[in-house]
This record gives sequence, structure tokens and C-alpha cells, in this order.
Amino acid sequence: AGGSFLIKKVGQISIKIFNEDLSNSKHWLFNCGGEQTLKSYTCKDEYYKQYDFIKTLPLYLEYKDYKTTDNRYLVVSHSAVGKVWDKRDSKDKDDIEEFENHLLYSRYKNSNNKEIFNVFGHTIFSTPVLNEYSAAINLGCYHEKDESKLPSPRLCALEFPSMKIFTQENIEGV
Repeated sequence: AGGSFLIKKVGQISIKIFNEDLSNSKHWLFNCGGEQTLKSYTCKDEYYKQYDFIKTLPLYLEYKDYKTTDNRYLVVSHSAVGKVWDKRDSKDKDDIEEFENHLLYSRYKNSNNKEIFNVFGHTIFSTPVLNEYSAAINLGCYHEKDESKLPSPRLCALEFPSMKIFTQENIEGV
């Protein structure tokens, strides 16, 4: 499910590139794999077909039947839900935009939302960051090994609610 959130993020930004609006997309295009993503499409029709599908994907998934010992239910999202969780059902346009942007792009803005346990990625850490209300599990699997920046990129999974962590080095190369 985590990949779905990343794909949704890529799709939302790259649609602007096909429409030639590059004003806010240079970082994504040249530093975050956007150029490679766009080059992977053989035609705009295929891109738009996939983009239409991506738009149907959720920003987060709630699993209310899966709970921690202190009764928090599981929420999986691309980025941490942070302090905007209470805006998820808002009808206000500004609240909706803030909520969506936070779940797609926010970094280091985790928050203790009493009723949920949030598992997320987006920000790369060298080891999983696990506390009583969240787990940040992006260990940079797709990155090349770089002793000075990311010495051990790998895939990470969290077994819930046992909180057991599983990791696997990238065996396919980058």
C-alpha cells in the first residue's frame, strides 16, 4: 500500500509537467526521479490512463480492527499524518488542501494523535523510528549505498501490532 501513496504523489506533480507548467516542479523533475518517470512512458495516452487510476488511490488507509495494546488503530500513509489528522473529514477547501499536502510532502512533522498508530515512509532514516504512536519505516531501499550519507539502504516492514521490524537489503540493484 505504501507504494500507492508514492505513485499518487508522483502522478499529481507530473501531470503539471505534461501540461507544461514547470514553475513548481523543477526539484521533483531533476532531483526526485521525475525525469526518469516521465521518460518511462512511451506515450501521453498511457500516462493519462495511469494518472486517472492514480487519482482514485487514497491518501491513507485506516485499519480500525487492528489495534495496539493501548487501543490505537492502524493508519498507513505516505508521509506522517501529523497535526492535520483532525482535518481529514473537513469540508473546508483550505483544510482539505493542507491535509492533502501534509500527507504527500511533509517531513519530520509527526504528532501524537491519541486514537491512531501511524505507519509512514517518505523521509529516509538509517534505522526505523518507532515510538508509542508511530513508525517511520523508509530506509531508502531504492538508493545506492553511500557510506557518508546512507550506509545501509534497505526495505523495511512493520508487523502490526507486534511491532516486529523486518528489513531486507536491495538484491536487485538500483
